[in-house]
Amino acid sequence: MNETLHRRLRPYPEYKSSGVDWLGKIPVHWETRPLRRLLRSIEQGWSPIAEDRQANEDEWAVIKLSAIHAGTFRDGEHKALPASLEPLPALEIHKGDILLTRANTPELVGAVCLVRKTRPRLLLCDLAYRIMAADTVIAPPFLVYWLLSEAGRHQIKVDARGSSRSMVKISQGHIKSWACIVPPIGEQRTIMAYLDRETAEIDALAAKKRRLIELLQEKRTALINHAVTKGLDPTVATKRSGVDWLREVPVHWQMTRLRHVIHKIEQGWSPECDNLPADQNQWGVLKAGCVNHGSFNEEDNKALQPGVNPVESLEVRGGDVLMSRASGSPKLIGSVAYVPRCRPKLLLSDKLFRLFCEEHRVAATYLPFVLGAQIGRMQIEQAISGAGGLANNIGQSTIKNILIPLPPLHEQKLLLDNLTASTGELDALIQDVGKAIHRLEEYRTALISAAVTGKIDVREEIP
Repeated sequence: MNETLHRRLRPYPEYKSSGVDWLGKIPVHWETRPLRRLLRSIEQGWSPIAEDRQANEDEWAVIKLSAIHAGTFRDGEHKALPASLEPLPALEIHKGDILLTRANTPELVGAVCLVRKTRPRLLLCDLAYRIMAADTVIAPPFLVYWLLSEAGRHQIKVDARGSSRSMVKISQGHIKSWACIVPPIGEQRTIMAYLDRETAEIDALAAKKRRLIELLQEKRTALINHAVTKGLDPTVATKRSGVDWLREVPVHWQMTRLRHVIHKIEQGWSPECDNLPADQNQWGVLKAGCVNHGSFNEEDNKALQPGVNPVESLEVRGGDVLMSRASGSPKLIGSVAYVPRCRPKLLLSDKLFRLFCEEHRVAATYLPFVLGAQIGRMQIEQAISGAGGLANNIGQSTIKNILIPLPPLHEQKLLLDNLTASTGELDALIQDVGKAIHRLEEYRTALISAAVTGKIDVREEIP
């Protein structure tokens, strides 16, 4: 990727040593400075007990860490400040602020963004810093691009510290010691203008590809919805389903409650875990997200802490049907996946159910399709919203009461063959588009890195 950039844009005419071994050479008229000489202040936020809801326009709120995402500030990611708490107006976030996460997982710590727009009465949280640049020396957008570059991320990874593998922190002292390459301020503005233009084009293309994925997923959902409610034969006689919004189903199908096709529901366990995946020979506990969107992902697990004895009866095996019992997102509660295979030593968590099928009535591989289709999702989401919109889990009694259309077992297998083929083609397309998005993200990072370290000369690219 860097070679492509170098072929497209010329380097600077002359270079010198940056004075930092891992940074290499920089344009002869640029400087290398520690960040302490480029900053006016670093300020840490506040940690009140906030309500788990978005604030109204006239309410104060505290940002979540997810508000700082891939260089972008998302002001909708916040929690409302209770009316009983007095806000700290000095911590209100304003346009032009640089925000950096000071504590998070190793992959997410040091996320940075420039606040280009924000709603009023939004406060900085305790797990983030507000960085104020000495803007006569370094422009805030240029500093953000620097921290997003490979050079900036390198320093973040080196200095992140923590007492556990799941949470690391960055101190103000470390930030102030980081090296930064500084062009003249006018040249910074040229580089910023170039990167703003180029990254906007990359982001627009990535957005189109994400929209394509959404359309492919919608098509996949429509195929499944039709198959599990109408079958494969469009000429078959139908009957009233007894469900207003479902209307009719094939005449030889049954409408049955889930309790009649499963004989047991088992809930998992909630031991102390690290927030990193278990090694292959280490016991781990599967997270609720391992069944998101109907596909089983054994990598979505947490390592069991040393000294905690596993409950081996809860080990997940190939052939299991798992359902998420709880999630922070209502759209993911009740997600179901069939486990085609699973490596040893992975356990069922307390946020997961294991469903035991009556094999003479329903195929284990069929249940995820019908429960993930509109007929299953509507009943699950109605049950959650029926709890006043506050529920973040689903109970066993609700699951057992879900009404599903049930073809004969031999027809279920024909449907499965058809769905596996058609959804497999769509899944392959979705995967290919996802890879293209990843390549765009890599190119974006490489472009930023090359521009802010002086590997490419963009001065003639901007009038």
